[in-house]
Amino acid sequence: MPVHVNDKLLRVLCLSPRPVPEPIRKAQKVKVTPQHLCNIFKSLTGQTLTEYINVVRIGKSKELLKSTDMLIMEIAPACGFEDVSYFCEIFKRSEGMTPTAFRGR
Repeated sequence: MPVHVNDKLLRVLCLSPRPVPEPIRKAQKVKVTPQHLCNIFKSLTGQTLTEYINVVRIGKSKELLKSTDMLIMEIAPACGFEDVSYFCEIFKRSEGMTPTAFRGR
């Protein structure tokens, strides 16, 4: 794998103005297909780009749950989740509890 592709990937992931834009936009920035970007990412990190995006989003949601009184239906979109139910499902899978339970502990 050419080094310049890895450099481009890291630059796009680390220097993006948004925390984690979607893979298609990221791929367009480095002029590769979304699938190729995902394959490169997995070979470099051992996790899929979707897994990484969810880890970052859940991390941000945990910060907001601890430090604000925002409603869960406000936190989900603020962290990049379009669907609150999907957010709650991913949160529970990651943290072993619902966002509400996390906030209350």
